[in-house]
Amino acid sequence: MDSPKFCSDKDVTLLEAENAGQAQRIIASLYSPLVSLRTLHLITYDCGSCFDRSKFNGVVNRCMVKPSGGLWSSPVNSTYGWIDWCRAEDWSKSGDFERSASISFTFELTGAVLTINDTQDLALLPDQDTPDTWCGLYLPDFEAIAQAGVDAVYLTARGQELTRLSHPRNLYGWDCESVLVLNPETINKE
Repeated sequence: MDSPKFCSDKDVTLLEAENAGQAQRIIASLYSPLVSLRTLHLITYDCGSCFDRSKFNGVVNRCMVKPSGGLWSSPVNSTYGWIDWCRAEDWSKSGDFERSASISFTFELTGAVLTINDTQDLALLPDQDTPDTWCGLYLPDFEAIAQAGVDAVYLTARGQELTRLSHPRNLYGWDCESVLVLNPETINKE
């Protein structure tokens, strides 16, 4: 199957998507108002100096608001990205910070991006079958999101601020403006 073509740096409505199969899966989902086809310029730290597809692990739900797997990143021009969070939390005094901050790579992702900008957006995500009984939270089902054809989940700076301590759903632990890449096939070299 040919890769779809996208307009660079511009949201494209799902109905205009050239990949009709992917668009149909997303349209059929409950959270389709949150998904747009777009290009993001991203940076990730402490994962090597370039993307190695063989090391990518798909997302797996766990009893937390963050899944295991995927590739964690922040927009290159983020208003509050991972480096900013590390500085705010005083990680800059740690030797680990200097090492991990120096090992980074930038990349471009083009695909179906689910954007969370507030608690209403978060409430539209599917929940894992079992709520976290320890905190009484509903946990996002990232496996279902990936299976529906979403390529990345983008938590905006505003979304991070508004969902950090919300209840009964929150994204506490997504400490900054973040993009979780779910599909490695959408990663392009810059």
